Amino acid sequence: MGIQRVLHLTVATILGLALCSVAGLAGAAEPTWDLPPRLVDEPPGIAQLRAQYAPMTEAQLVAAGFQVEPDYVTADLVGLPATTGGMGYHAINPALMGAQFPQGTMDPQRPPVVLLGPDKRVIGVEWETANRGQAPPQLYGQTANLGPAHHGVDHPHYMLHAFFRPGGKVLFGDFDPALAVPGMPSAGAGGGGRHAPLPPATAAVLAALCSAGALLRRGRDARRRAAR
Repeated sequence: MGIQRVLHLTVATILGLALCSVAGLAGAAEPTWDLPPRLVDEPPGIAQLRAQYAPMTEAQLVAAGFQVEPDYVTADLVGLPATTGGMGYHAINPALMGAQFPQGTMDPQRPPVVLLGPDKRVIGVEWETANRGQAPPQLYGQTANLGPAHHGVDHPHYMLHAFFRPGGKVLFGDFDPALAVPGMPSAGAGGGGRHAPLPPATAAVLAALCSAGALLRRGRDARRRAAR
């Protein structure tokens, strides 16, 4: 086995152990949905994001590297009253998600998710990142919420949603009450919900890293038993 392959396996194993440990820490936390929403004056950075993304069509988002999920997400999908609101459709950028989520970081000017309303017009942006035991990320005067696991992310993680509102306002919160639209397509009932899942490639990398960490622990335990 070449030294380069050994180094690759070592790096993968270390990352796997770290991510699995993070999942354990997150599971011990008390994640909740971020309620109630906060309507505030729009920070300059959010105004820049509105100017960048609000005019874009679904086709333009796809051309820019975003993948639009087929489901319109509402609060009832995670067991909350329908009047709590919704998140809308999620357009996910796999490159941005992969660059931020595993590292536990949020780039204020590069949200990995763009939110779309019932008519597929842009209504806001979202950040998601892993809980690596760090202090809750803060963006634009808001503290990211440690939310529960959902489809695509099987452990609690940090989320921050920013919904564009008229009159120079922005609504921060997991759900916008104005987005509760009866009769919209849903992803299925139940507590898991379907909220901004990780792209398959990113989810596969995270799963592989955790598997590498598990294999290392099993090998270490076997060596300890043999040495007794």
